[in-house]
Amino acid sequence: MSRLSYKLSSALAKGRQSRRLTREQILVDLLNKRAAARRAGLRDLERALREQIRWALPLRHARDDEKSQEPAESEL
Repeated sequence: MSRLSYKLSSALAKGRQSRRLTREQILVDLLNKRAAARRAGLRDLERALREQIRWALPLRHARDDEKSQEPAESEL
């Protein structure tokens, strides 16, 4: 057995490595898919991906911004 076929059979035996999906990684994947759909002229798919991108974006509420701008009691 050649070295290449040994490496190939070892890789196949191990299977595909699982990928830990984070919100950021999902967003990157969606943005890449949307860009590919736009290049291919697939308007319906691009529209659907835009909706998924909006859903995947982290939300920041105005009240959270106000809390982060208020000085802490220890700073007073």
